[in-house]
Amino acid sequence: MQTFQAIARRVIKLNRGWSRKLDILLDPHGQRGDGSLLFMAAIRSTLRSGMVVLDVGGGKGPAITSELKFSLGLRVIGIDISQEELNAAPPGCYDQTICGDITEGTALPAADLAIARSVTEHVTDPGAMYLNILHALRPGGVLISYVPNKFAPYALLNAALPNQISRVLLSFFHW
Repeated sequence: MQTFQAIARRVIKLNRGWSRKLDILLDPHGQRGDGSLLFMAAIRSTLRSGMVVLDVGGGKGPAITSELKFSLGLRVIGIDISQEELNAAPPGCYDQTICGDITEGTALPAADLAIARSVTEHVTDPGAMYLNILHALRPGGVLISYVPNKFAPYALLNAALPNQISRVLLSFFHW
């Protein structure tokens, strides 16, 4: 079992390295190194002073830092199915939080920008989630969605492994 764990750790380390190399190609300064550089660039290029932003599924890891929020005078609303996740968010990152299932018609305030980062694959009805978000957007509003890719190295490895091994790996490595 020790050898299997060592191999799995090596694969994860390689995946992180590949993500960093891709980020360096896309951004020579390597600001983020976590594989989400284009997503963050899309958010930054869309933001304008005074916007109302919905962070769908943001929980404890908001898409917009407190510093950026304050510098642009943004109103950021965190939406998550877990109140615990929302409570664990860094202080000052959300002006308001909404705990509820985004697929079940959770009432959302009008917004200029909606961000859905790595949440689509976790909801029971992605179509209902997107309809709910789109109804909340003001005319000219923008939705930026980040969905993990099935061709990412970790996803390819997961698809190649038997389900029982994948479950063991996920329970062992999930932090």
